[in-house]
Amino acid sequence: MGMGSTPVRITNKSAYPGASGNADDSTAASMDKQPHSLITVDWEALASRHYARRTIGTYERWLRRFLRFHQLRHPREMGSLEINAFLTHLAVNEQVSASTQSQALAALLFLYKRVLEIDPGELDGVVRARRPKRLPVVLSVMEVRAVLQQLEGPAALVCGLLYGVEYGCSQRLPQSGWKLCVCGCRIWTLQDIS
Repeated sequence: MGMGSTPVRITNKSAYPGASGNADDSTAASMDKQPHSLITVDWEALASRHYARRTIGTYERWLRRFLRFHQLRHPREMGSLEINAFLTHLAVNEQVSASTQSQALAALLFLYKRVLEIDPGELDGVVRARRPKRLPVVLSVMEVRAVLQQLEGPAALVCGLLYGVEYGCSQRLPQSGWKLCVCGCRIWTLQDIS
């Protein structure tokens, strides 16, 4: 720990007054006199805003990791530089996904804005985790024809119409023996017409 840094007392949320279910008033009274740890205060703020239990647990774990990353310095002594360093560490050294890094950022912003009521400042310069490039799978014309030629019966008709295969009026469908008549917006087989 550096000079002038205040260590943060990390306790489990079971230390929250009344969480143990102990009916002993003297124990509860002595617990009320103890200062609440930052984790407990954060936990209470999340619970009072009706966050889901899993979200509370996740935010608590991110807060613990953030504090340990900065050698238990109190967040009031830190700001955007320390948040940036932590988020960059997650992306570069731990190679977390973009959604994981965003989740850590949300937990820290909740701590600073809602619990400590401090503006963390500009969060510029954070190395963002890369989002995977999701390229759509597009079949070539030849590949679509190869797939459609493998289909028979109603499946061939439906897939052919979905993929825009042009059937002229009274054209025989491949491998089905059906004849199709397309007139305006209606489609009939020749058996329906006769």
